[in-house]
Amino acid sequence: MRQYQEIRRGKIDYVVIAGEYFKPDDTESPSLRAMRDLLSTEYCRERSFFREVTNLDIYRRVKRD
Repeated sequence: MRQYQEIRRGKIDYVVIAGEYFKPDDTESPSLRAMRDLLSTEYCRERSFFREVTNLDIYRRVKRD
C-alpha cells in the first residue's frame, strides 16, 4: 500500500509491474484493485517485455493539464 501511496502522490513517473502482479480473473484484494485503477487512469502502458520466467509491463505517467 505504501508503493501505491507514493505513486498516487505523483512522485513516480514510471512504474514497472511484473505480469504476475495482477490476477487474470480480477479476484484481487482492494489494494491491488486500487493499483490497477490508478494505472489505468493516470498512466499508459509504455512497453511490455515477455521472457521465459516473467513478464514486465512499464507504465508512464500521463501528464494532465
